[in-house]
Amino acid sequence: MRALLTISVSTALLFAVGCGSKSGPATTGGTVTKPAEPPATSKPTPVAKVKPTEAPSYAIKIERAMPVGFRYRFTSTGSRQLTILANGKPSPAPGNMTWSYEAEVTVTAVSARGRAIAESHKIVKLSVTAKGKTRDLLSAGQVVKATVSGTKESFAVAGKPVAKDVAESLRDIVSLDTGKVSDDDVFGSKTKRKLGESWEVDRAALVKSFMRDMKGAPMPLKAENVAGKITLVRAETISGIPALSFKVEIRMSDVAPKMGPVKPTSGSIDLDMDAWLPTDTSSLAGRGDTKKMTMHVEGSAGPSKLVIDMVQQATEKKIAIK
Repeated sequence: MRALLTISVSTALLFAVGCGSKSGPATTGGTVTKPAEPPATSKPTPVAKVKPTEAPSYAIKIERAMPVGFRYRFTSTGSRQLTILANGKPSPAPGNMTWSYEAEVTVTAVSARGRAIAESHKIVKLSVTAKGKTRDLLSAGQVVKATVSGTKESFAVAGKPVAKDVAESLRDIVSLDTGKVSDDDVFGSKTKRKLGESWEVDRAALVKSFMRDMKGAPMPLKAENVAGKITLVRAETISGIPALSFKVEIRMSDVAPKMGPVKPTSGSIDLDMDAWLPTDTSSLAGRGDTKKMTMHVEGSAGPSKLVIDMVQQATEKKIAIK
């Protein structure tokens, strides 16, 4: 700035000395000599103003209405790990397992909001590993009819209910509309969101959904003990589908489910999930998620002081069959 000011003052002085004085133009021998014209200068070409590109905003819709007859390939893998300390010493923990599931699914009935309430699953694989042994709970080619009554799913093959252990495994994997609050009620957003933007879960809706599956819980969940947010992470292409990826983080304190004779004194449940959905809010092309639920409960059963920890992880993908 100082250098520019110096140049401007010098130029003004040169014009004042060389272009004349108060008496007017200089003359030579009575002939008027016109001052030399300053060299023509071209006008600078105006530079067009470029508006910065505004980051796009995306509509958020988690649940998509499905028509009867809609078909998709469903894969699910996961594990459950339970550890129990009784009076500070390890105690046998039932229920530790891993699973692998694959099926071709056809929606056979939907609720008023377009979610499946009955499905036909043509099994490709359902295997479970527990206590070091892997076994197939269902054979490839078997067809499982999944239905829901109230809040409980039921499963049948060839018109007969499946065995109890098979039903318990399928309930961990298959999700039908049990009439509880929707995922949009809990995790959705009524306004468009930009990449990197976060918003809070609806705590009241989360409690309503969660407690419907935890009837009789000795430490029921309360809204003031919930903290959770969803973040729109990125826009990308997954399995050939333009998609939005999300991160979900939920922390729940002072909560414990019903666990037989256990009388809990404290408890917490955390849920972390990475999920993706088609960018097109009407698309049923596919969806997927990887989630991890961690539970910690302290309490007692008779004379024993207990510390119970459970970690359940699952990865699921649903891709439409064309």
